[in-house]
Amino acid sequence: TYFFFVTHSPERVINTIRSRCLTVQMQPVEFSEISGEISPYFPIASELLTNCVAKRLSAMLEMNEEIVNLGRERQKEFCKYCSSFLRKIWLTKHGLEQIAFINNEELQTVRTLAAALPEPFFEKAFNHFEGARVGVENNVNAKMVFCNLTNLLFVSI
Repeated sequence: TYFFFVTHSPERVINTIRSRCLTVQMQPVEFSEISGEISPYFPIASELLTNCVAKRLSAMLEMNEEIVNLGRERQKEFCKYCSSFLRKIWLTKHGLEQIAFINNEELQTVRTLAAALPEPFFEKAFNHFEGARVGVENNVNAKMVFCNLTNLLFVSI
């Protein structure tokens, strides 16, 4: 049995309850996801996570150049999309596919990754993508940000 406790103010939740919860920060669902449009970031995100599951670090690192070439604003959008994509995978893993807003193009990849990714990976990955987004926002060198992200994802699996 799973209980979902959703709050916009986690700091207001008393410590005895918060200490017994798995915290997963989620970004709001974009309209394009609900409307069925496929994101241009889907191929990159799915390949990154597929290579992560297959433990192909060199293939993951090679993808960094593609991400770096997106430019700063699109890199932030990519990180937000990856968090949303992870949300879809996590919901599917927990039998909640009907509320995940999965596009037909994403469906098979989401199901495959849901079966392959271990439960502890999700919270770590959410935090890593958010850290990368903040790094890009703070003008940290993009090559360093995404090389670090790749390494963190790889060791988190």
